[in-house]
Amino acid sequence: QRQGWEDYAQQVTLTNPLGDQRNVSGLNQYIRSNLSRRQPSLPFVDDAPVIFDLGTFVAIQVAPSAGGGNFLVTYDDTEGWVSTDDSALLLYTSAPFNPTINYFSGPYRFAGAIEGDSVTPPTSPATISSPFSLSQGNKLGFYARLTQADGRMSSKQSGIVTIGA
Repeated sequence: QRQGWEDYAQQVTLTNPLGDQRNVSGLNQYIRSNLSRRQPSLPFVDDAPVIFDLGTFVAIQVAPSAGGGNFLVTYDDTEGWVSTDDSALLLYTSAPFNPTINYFSGPYRFAGAIEGDSVTPPTSPATISSPFSLSQGNKLGFYARLTQADGRMSSKQSGIVTIGA
């Protein structure tokens, strides 16, 4: 298993905050792939992926509502992860901030997951409860990642949205 993660790590590059490509160790890839899986109680993946990429997903839309304190997450429910057990789209959000701020880089808190299911796949859009109180007109940052059943963890997809009524 260790050698499998080392092989995966040598084949799959990550992008650092400056945009440079880099390789990390097999242990780092194992931790990167498994740490976030524990938040929605997905099982650890001990065997390294045999597909040497991070996996991708179609762009999502996040619409927070001040009234209910929820997020409406719209995604492509025809993607393969939706009908695959032990895969999930993970959503992280920031606390609301002033509407004049146009850049945000963290911190974020785990908000929820849309878990794939081979028997009853989830349908878009999905509702996720906010870990923060939401006020109309404020903004919040979010990012999403896809964790595949084989352990691949996608890159972040992030954005800033305005909280509506």
